[in-house]
Amino acid sequence: MNSNPINATQDLVRKLLIYSKNKRLNEAEKLAISIMQKFPTSQFGWKALWAALQKNGKIRESLSAIRKSVQLSSKDTKEHHSLGITLQRLERFKEAVASFTKALVLKPDCYVASFKLGAILQVLKRFEEAQQFDMIKLKKQKKLEKNTL
Repeated sequence: MNSNPINATQDLVRKLLIYSKNKRLNEAEKLAISIMQKFPTSQFGWKALWAALQKNGKIRESLSAIRKSVQLSSKDTKEHHSLGITLQRLERFKEAVASFTKALVLKPDCYVASFKLGAILQVLKRFEEAQQFDMIKLKKQKKLEKNTL
């Protein structure tokens, strides 16, 4: 075992990435739990656990991990986005709206969050609100088209 804590942590992260890449999902989940237990105040450990549980299809179980990650890193757009995805998969649409909205407050040009928020608002039959996100999507598409021409 590596005696340097930084190198030991890097070794754990490398191992986790290898497990995930090679679809060794049960091992990735166990290692993510180990990382989270060793570093309970690390946002990375909770996010790693969330990702491993998501990949293993344990969506409901992943919710507490991503909530803890958001709590530890409340100004991180990606964390709110990940929470929104989890809530959307659990069909907890009103809570997902709040998460995607928070992501957009933190980063107004977050295209993916605006797209997901628009789709959820349509599911909730809030069509007028959803329409504004369709406009954002169209503007983004036009910008991408303009840059590729």
